[in-house]
This record gives sequence, structure tokens and C-alpha cells, in this order.
Amino acid sequence: MFIYILLAVIFFVFGTLFAFKKGGFLIAGFSTAENLDTKKVYRIMTVTCYINFITSFIGIFVNKGFYMVGILFPILVLSIIIAIVMSN
Repeated sequence: MFIYILLAVIFFVFGTLFAFKKGGFLIAGFSTAENLDTKKVYRIMTVTCYINFITSFIGIFVNKGFYMVGILFPILVLSIIIAIVMSN
């Protein structure tokens, strides 16, 4: 259960940072990119972090082993892949 709480807090903080356009330092190469739509990147990362926050928050109450492997981990991986693809 601790891992779900930790993940929920981390993703909430990251989502809030991106929502207020202060999370650019978390993205490698963000400050040196030439053709980058920063508003789009911040919006994508905010949504990604909040989706992962909600999924982790649900995991606090479910507390099953299959939830981490079968639901939470695929959502984390897919949301990160989608964020990378959409930001390019």
C-alpha cells in the first residue's frame, strides 16, 4: 500500500508542476530544444501525471498484487509512451 501512496504523491506533485508550467527541468533536453511547442508539452505531461495519480490513488484502496502488475504498470508505461509520441 505504501508504494501506491508514494506514486500518488509523486504524480500529483509532478502534475501540479507541469500545470503551472514549472516542470520543464524534469524533461531531458527541454531547455535546448529548438522546435518545441512548450504549451503542448506541458499540457500532455499534466494530463499524463494526473491520469497516473488517479490510477495510483485507486490502488491505495484496492491493494491487490494483480492491480500493480496488470493495471497500474501498463497504464504508466502506455501514458509515458503516448506522451513521448504526442510531444514529437
